[in-house]
Amino acid sequence: RLTHAGEADQAAAVIAWPTAGGSARLAESRKLDLLAQIISNRLLDELRERVGAAYAPFVTSTWPLDSGEGGALFALVQIEPAVMGAFFAAADAIAADLAANGPTADELARVVEPARQAILRAQTGHTFWLNQLQGATFDRARILGLSTIWRDYDEATPAELQAVAARYLAPGRAMRVEIVPEVRQGAAATEAAVAGR
Repeated sequence: RLTHAGEADQAAAVIAWPTAGGSARLAESRKLDLLAQIISNRLLDELRERVGAAYAPFVTSTWPLDSGEGGALFALVQIEPAVMGAFFAAADAIAADLAANGPTADELARVVEPARQAILRAQTGHTFWLNQLQGATFDRARILGLSTIWRDYDEATPAELQAVAARYLAPGRAMRVEIVPEVRQGAAATEAAVAGR
């Protein structure tokens, strides 16, 4: 738990699941990208339903290519302190459900299409190819990974995502960070006085 000196109704919450890394498992990293977007969609719907507000969680997956570990799938949201518990509860429930059951076909289709469109747009420029080939002179797996980039996203199945979720999103694996307003002495005294009435 960290504190800030800003407004009393502002807080931030982060939940992160350790994953892995390495160019030999690029296909798995791409499945995690899709899982991150599914979690984002579910979290947005859940927070709107539970607290009636349009909090916009940021969910992403990081996957270092130079190491076999150090990756993470994490969700971050700026939220009121009073509903922080609802965010963590929703994230835990979503992760557990994806690990146990995987996403629905409709959920997967909703995130595959934007990924497909992003690849189609990006691959028309040299920067995309340079980024994909960075480090390939000493790591052949990065070149081989190019041949499956479309298939890894476009042909992903609910069962594949469920297997990846089961590996990384199992209950008890997540790390949490809360950033909450610091309690000021004057405010604490006032709250104590009000509570004593």
